[in-house]
Amino acid sequence: MVIRCAGLVFVIVVEASVRPYMYLAASISHGLSRVFNPFWRFSRNNLLHQFVIQIQMHFGVMDWFRFDRV
Repeated sequence: MVIRCAGLVFVIVVEASVRPYMYLAASISHGLSRVFNPFWRFSRNNLLHQFVIQIQMHFGVMDWFRFDRV
């Protein structure tokens, strides 16, 4: 039981420390994909966009970037 609690605390700490970097990586990749992809509106299915969506879905921040309004 003690090991299980310690493992849970460890996961929470790791998650909290990694999350800001994941937000940063998502925003950077979003910006880069817009810079290098002039046809952003017409190619919503590119891999970088899917990767950003996967990150946002994992962390529950789908409302952060509002792709429909870009």
